[in-house]
Amino acid sequence: MKTLRMDRRLLRWFNVSLGGRLKAVTVDVSEFGFCAELDPVFLPGSEVEGDIQVRDQVFRFRGLVSWAQAGRRHEKRSRIGVRFTHVPEAFARSLYGYTAAA
Repeated sequence: MKTLRMDRRLLRWFNVSLGGRLKAVTVDVSEFGFCAELDPVFLPGSEVEGDIQVRDQVFRFRGLVSWAQAGRRHEKRSRIGVRFTHVPEAFARSLYGYTAAA
């Protein structure tokens, strides 16, 4: 059964750092979470924390991996969907302000 997404996702590439060690890039993002591409894959239900950069601002977040898709070895990066459990309120203002300026 496919889950319907209720939030408005923006197709934007933002740099993400997970745990200060793993680098990722967003595919889409909203004030509720993001989809990102990265080399390793996380299991759904994993707790993650890190930083997401929107323009010149960096926002600290915590979240849960909602879904994961492993990439084929040496061919494709993995993808994960992260639902925020904590993100600063200023993140949404910056995110949608970025959209207006883009």
